[in-house]
Amino acid sequence: MHNNNGITGGGAANNATVQSGDRQALNSLLKDATNSGTQPLSVDDANTVLNWALEQKIPGVRASSGDVGVPSNWTANPAQPHVHIPGTGLGNHIPVESGGTPR
Repeated sequence: MHNNNGITGGGAANNATVQSGDRQALNSLLKDATNSGTQPLSVDDANTVLNWALEQKIPGVRASSGDVGVPSNWTANPAQPHVHIPGTGLGNHIPVESGGTPR
């Protein structure tokens, strides 16, 4: 992945900055891998993208026990475990399969 200026994010203030090429690539990968946030990632894939997001220092990245638990704390879809990567997914939620470990 390359670091270059890209598009602006939408929504929350921490997403309204110019995104690097790495972040654009992560967003695109997540959009494709989750069918725009409707299909869950495997636990291994979710851990990989969480690590990438943390390396990019994206604020708000998390996978708390309420996020990855069943039922989860996702109001719109409480049956679906998820992780948070702001600027991606449906309202920053990335669906994941059951069995994730909080971190």
